[in-house]
Formats: sequence, C-alpha cells, structure tokens
Amino acid sequence: MCHLRLAIASTLVLAPLAAVAGDQAERAATLPPELMAVQSACSYTLSVPRVHVSEAGAAGQVDVYTQPGCLWTISSAQSWAVVDLPAVAYGESSGSVTFHVMANPGAPRVTYLAIGPVLLQVSQSGRSPEPVAAFKDVWGGVRLSRYGSGALVNGGGAFDSNPAAARAPNGDVYFACRDLWNAIWASVYRASTGTWEAWRFGGGLTAGQPSIAVSQAGTAYVAVRDVWNSYWLLTYNGSSFGTWIPLQGVFVTDPVIAASGDGSIYVVGKDNWNGLWSGRVSAAGAFQGWKFGGGVVQGTPAVAGGTDGAAYVIVRDPWDATWMARVMGETWLSWSNGGGILSRDPLAAADGAGVIHAVVRGPWGGWWSRGFMEGTAAGWLAWASSGGSLIDASPTAGPGGLFLAGRDAAGAFWWYGQASNLWNNMGWNGTVGGAPSAAK
Repeated sequence: MCHLRLAIASTLVLAPLAAVAGDQAERAATLPPELMAVQSACSYTLSVPRVHVSEAGAAGQVDVYTQPGCLWTISSAQSWAVVDLPAVAYGESSGSVTFHVMANPGAPRVTYLAIGPVLLQVSQSGRSPEPVAAFKDVWGGVRLSRYGSGALVNGGGAFDSNPAAARAPNGDVYFACRDLWNAIWASVYRASTGTWEAWRFGGGLTAGQPSIAVSQAGTAYVAVRDVWNSYWLLTYNGSSFGTWIPLQGVFVTDPVIAASGDGSIYVVGKDNWNGLWSGRVSAAGAFQGWKFGGGVVQGTPAVAGGTDGAAYVIVRDPWDATWMARVMGETWLSWSNGGGILSRDPLAAADGAGVIHAVVRGPWGGWWSRGFMEGTAAGWLAWASSGGSLIDASPTAGPGGLFLAGRDAAGAFWWYGQASNLWNNMGWNGTVGGAPSAAK
C-alpha cells in the first residue's frame, strides 16, 4: 500500500453546511443533540475538498480548521474508506483526520467522509471495463458491441426507438427503449457474467428518444418526454421499476440526463423559446424543481456529469459554435465559448478523472473533440481531430481516453479510440438499423 499525505493546505475548501446540497447535509450533520448548540456557533473548513487514490489503495490525512472548543464528528459512508484517527467519533478544535482507502478490485468508485458539517469527497480508480455501445438492429432488437471484440451480443426485443445506454459503477450496463406502442422497457447487461437480463415493462405513453443514467448508488433513471411534451422520470434497479415521477414542464426536445459524482442526477431540456432548463434529483431521490439556464440555442443539448457534483451542458448556438455551461446543484454558472463550426448537435462524455469531452461533427463530415477541465469557468483544452466520415456517433470516455462508436452511410459499424487514433470497421452491414448509444 502506498502512502498519500494530504496535510498541505489548499485554497479550495468545502462549503459550510448551508451550502451543501440538502441530501448531503443530512448525511453530514451527525453530531449528537447535546453538541449541536456548540456546532451552530462554529465554522469549519478542510485543507482539501476532495482526494483521489489509485486502485491499489492509500493512506491519507486531511486537516480540519475551526475555532477553539468547537466539536466535530467524523464518519464514513462506505466500509472501503476507513477512518483511523481520531479513534473516537468526534474531535475538538482544529485537528487532523487520518484514514485509509482499501484496494479496489472493481470499477472506479466515489464516497464521502463527513467531518462535522462538511464533506470530503474520496474517489478511487478501478479496473476500467471495455467501452460498449448498443444499437437497434434492422429487426428492432438491441445488439451490444464491445470495443476490441468482433462479436455482437444479442439483447433481443422489438423497439421503435434507438436504445439508451448507461454504465453503473459496478460495470453493468443499463438500457432503456421505447416500443411500437410508446411504452418504456429496460434491461441490464451483467458485465461480470456477460449475460443479458430479460427486458422489463415500464409502461407509459411516451414520445421520442428516452435517455438513461445510473447513479452512484446503482439506480438507473430513465428520462422521457410524454405526448404532451412534459418530462417524466422512472427508476429501475435491474429487476423492477419504481413509480413514475412527473417533472412537468413543456419542452421541444427529448430530455438528456447525466449522473454526477455526488450521487445527483441532472435532467436538461430546451423550451419553446430555445432556452435551457435543468432539474436535479438529489442522492436521496427527491426532485429539486426546474432552474432556468438561459441561452438561445439550436438543436438538442448534451450533458455529462462531473466528479465535482456538477452537470456540464454543451450546446450549439445559432451560429453553429460550441458552448459549455456548468450547473452546480440548482445554480447555473457562467457560459464558456468553445468555438468550432458544427454541422450537427454536440455530444458529451465524462472521463471520470476531471475532463468533460465535447464531441462534434464538422462541416465536412469529420469528427472532432475538445476537452474541458471540470471545476473551471473557462477550462477548454485544444481541439483534437478524430477524422472519419460517419452519419452518427456516440462517445464514451474513461481512463483509456475517448472512444466513439458510429455508423457510416453504408450501414457499417465503427469504433474509434483516441489513444491509438485509429478507426476500426466492425462491418455488420445489413444488421445496424439505428444510431448507436455508447455507455457513458
């Protein structure tokens, strides 16, 4: 096990309790009642707001800053992040917390240490599962392609929409589709066993393309637009559905959805006046209402969830340039112009390590990407050309970089890996019947 010291002070500190999202604050405010009066008169900050460790595990330390005599608790939300000191359940005045993170045999993961009324985010690398993408075949069924494999996995079904796909923290891939009668179905591909579960009927009377994201807790959220152009959410745990959650509103685009690193789910849509709106579902599953983000955009927005708990919204403006906005909780932060000349709506993928990728098709049919550093107002990186000539594509990203799954005009399926900068023609002409959806 390597040793990681985190005692060096940082100018970044976690927000006080009032600024922490409601569901996180409930987890963090764990002081016994007899200590609450003392806590309420104190302020607390940490030397660092978040730490990241390798899959091998590490030991770490974070400093707690408060006034003399102020008390604070320390607790861990997950058994793999263990508090070593203080040995008791709380500390007094400024001090230090030492902890260790166990080795990770599975997928990347995120948790929190609650230190008084503030949270320390602890993220850990893991084995990176191979990128996957699903598409609807010409018979309406769903097929799954894994990067680097020439085999197709047949998921069956008979659907009208293209599949929506999202990967869970444990590596499983969840799918949602709309059938010929406009009802929603969901299924899951178990990565550990390579098996596809049966499709489950979720019902509903929906229109357009569903969208799906999986929370840090492993719950899938399916976002849909109904025939009256309002949005709805439906949860799925891999075997059964929850109840439909009405999000209301009136929108002209199908919803897009993303899971963020703090357990939140963000839904984004465009209204009749081409303005954007976002709605956040807390880690506890409560919808926080719609927040107006402004803008005058064309087409459908894209969204990706950051490790910082924010949503990153990417749009195309009336002059075909790329823009990025950061949404933290219920607050839209500043817009940043990424430039470019787009010939179609942008796409988004998060790599889980602090970079959001904007993926666009240029005016001559080639595909381009531009990274954006999380937590910044203007964090654009350089444009990178992927080349290619596809009629549609879907991105996914991870420790191995950016990947694209796409379909050309002849109906062939392609994979692209940014690290190798190579396109691989998988063929399957005559089988691919719709646009692919890569697991994000």
